[in-house]
Amino acid sequence: MSDHPEDFNPNSINATLSRIMAAQDEMCRKADRIIAQVERTNGRVTKLEIWKAIVGAQTALIASAVASVIAVIGWVIIYLSKRQ
Repeated sequence: MSDHPEDFNPNSINATLSRIMAAQDEMCRKADRIIAQVERTNGRVTKLEIWKAIVGAQTALIASAVASVIAVIGWVIIYLSKRQ
């Protein structure tokens, strides 16, 4: 084989292997970027899931407190209405 540029054969084994290796390198770089983005997204999703659970628990707590207050008010009204 000659190292002269005019002797370059784009269909040679070396040229084909070079293209394959370049394509693999690009795929590896893309995969690394995808993995990095997935890890960032998973972190955000996990934070949102935790936030959703906290908000749900707070909502349940507030609903229980409101229901308890209403029940006590109802009990007081019934008690006072029976006293008269």
